[in-house]
Amino acid sequence: MPRATRSTICARDDVTGKSRHRPRHCRSEALPREENSTDSGRAGTIRYASYKDRRASAAGIGVNPSMGIAPVYMIHFGEEHDMNVIKTAVAIAVGTLFAGAAFAQTAATEIQRNVNQQERIEQGLKSGQLTTREAAQLERGEAKIERMESKALSDGKLSPNEKARIERAQNAESRAIDRDTHNRAVGNPNSASSQRMQADVQRNVNEQRRIEQGIKSGQITNREAGRLERGQAHVNQTEARAGRDGHVGPHEQQRIQAAESRQSNHIYNEKHDRQTRKP
Repeated sequence: MPRATRSTICARDDVTGKSRHRPRHCRSEALPREENSTDSGRAGTIRYASYKDRRASAAGIGVNPSMGIAPVYMIHFGEEHDMNVIKTAVAIAVGTLFAGAAFAQTAATEIQRNVNQQERIEQGLKSGQLTTREAAQLERGEAKIERMESKALSDGKLSPNEKARIERAQNAESRAIDRDTHNRAVGNPNSASSQRMQADVQRNVNEQRRIEQGIKSGQITNREAGRLERGQAHVNQTEARAGRDGHVGPHEQQRIQAAESRQSNHIYNEKHDRQTRKP
């Protein structure tokens, strides 16, 4: 361990020559008057300053020059030590930057998969491969995933374990979508109920895409994304309850649209508040 952790100034009284403050690593000889003299010690190179320079340094560190107190010398570590300190600081800064970018990239990736799943549900409704009841069941699965994402992002981070749990749930939802689109049940994409569900799912796609874009641009932090996913889960759960009997009526559609409008406002507010993240 070095004898000094930073450049150290040792002061002496110009009148008496006695040390006013004498750390253990300071030299014991009287104040030298020669200029630009040097000496070597175990802690590093010792550089002596001129009398005027010592008076100016004393004023610079808050010591009153009228008291006759002036610095004697400074102890500097070698260039190798300084370079190691600089390299360590740069490594920490770069590591922090990449860690923040990795967290943001992971969150955006999870939201992107939400977009993909919702698009598959919408396409299944439009093609008749999904009935209104099947779409409602899938929306309940989407709501579960979004609640998991909200909980995971509540601290602003997404740990590897949390990411793995979310991906398992997304994989299960993907298999459910594939199973329902390839079974024998056939929906009527032109029915009023299917048309309402299609419109609701299309809006889910748009809202999730806005959240994803906000994360990528830095307008939405991970914590804000977590709160928005909680709101999106509420919308999807409302859709699931409305379509569980295979029919979405006009009044149910109004409740869904009211929840969607609130969610849209929340996304706008989160994207335009003062909280930002460096993209």
